[in-house]
Amino acid sequence: MSRHQHYRELAVMSGIAILFVLAIHGCGSTLRYFYSDNASYAEGGLWLRALSNFVAPAVPMFLFISGFKYAANDTQTTYFAFLRKRLPRVLMSFALINTFFWLLDSILYMESFDVVLLTKTYLHSWVGYSVAYQLWYIPMYCFIILLCPLVCRIIPSATARFCIYLAIGTLQRILEVDYPILATYPFRFISYPVFFEMGMIACQKNWRNRISSKFCVVAVGLYFLTIILISWKLPVFSANELTKYLVYYIVGSAVFYFCSILLQKSRCLQWLGKVSYPLFLCHEPFVGRYIGTCLTSISGLLPIGYLAAWIGLDLLITILLIFVIEKMKLDRILWNYKI
Repeated sequence: MSRHQHYRELAVMSGIAILFVLAIHGCGSTLRYFYSDNASYAEGGLWLRALSNFVAPAVPMFLFISGFKYAANDTQTTYFAFLRKRLPRVLMSFALINTFFWLLDSILYMESFDVVLLTKTYLHSWVGYSVAYQLWYIPMYCFIILLCPLVCRIIPSATARFCIYLAIGTLQRILEVDYPILATYPFRFISYPVFFEMGMIACQKNWRNRISSKFCVVAVGLYFLTIILISWKLPVFSANELTKYLVYYIVGSAVFYFCSILLQKSRCLQWLGKVSYPLFLCHEPFVGRYIGTCLTSISGLLPIGYLAAWIGLDLLITILLIFVIEKMKLDRILWNYKI
């Protein structure tokens, strides 16, 4: 496997994943505005439910990519050298953006000054409950980066690690039904290392060169039909957390890696992959929330039109915002920070 081919397919996968992130938030906005209060996807329309299930593995896909890159480039890197390379960039991004939205939210919505409450909400944001809610990914990612390379040094077998992570993640999703605290952050983070390990296995087993294009096409097609069938015939089951974890997240991450192999020549997806991190940081909540407010003021707009407009406008405006930030050289701190 050449270095060029390796990064090309992963860039495409990042591009798909960031489009899925936008679609996830767009589906959520559509559900809130066009269905009853606190409605679930099981109560929403088939197309919205199927789409939300289809794009669900966005975050696991990013972890898959991280594991793949670690296996390709960093298995011989010392543990602390690896941490110095990976953590500062994401921690700086999180600290600045999270603090900004925490301050803004405190100024706009806090009725009276309360030091204890402010401290609690800020500390809470660092374990996954940021006002910029997509940022929950960064504390979880830091957990993965701290844990997985260390476990690799203790348990050499990738298969054994995968099975352990899968068992822990499955158990967590089962037990959270009876023990709701396990469904909260940071406890839910323990179900995510399996995706990092999947990426490592895909690299070590050379999936790209060992799996044919025909197999990739069949796998993607079968997965698509399965999602449609589950969403159509089993709406409640389709929203089950174990279904999400085992079918959408684990199977979906592998399937969309196969899809990335098929689409590896797509320059558009490669470009989106290269800007996926700033897109992830900047598209919510300010841009997306503002777009949603504007779109709901348009009478006669159908849910599917609202969703398409929300995703398209969020993508376009966020790209323009990234361009402005880069022109102001602020990207060196926000998403290109280096020690």
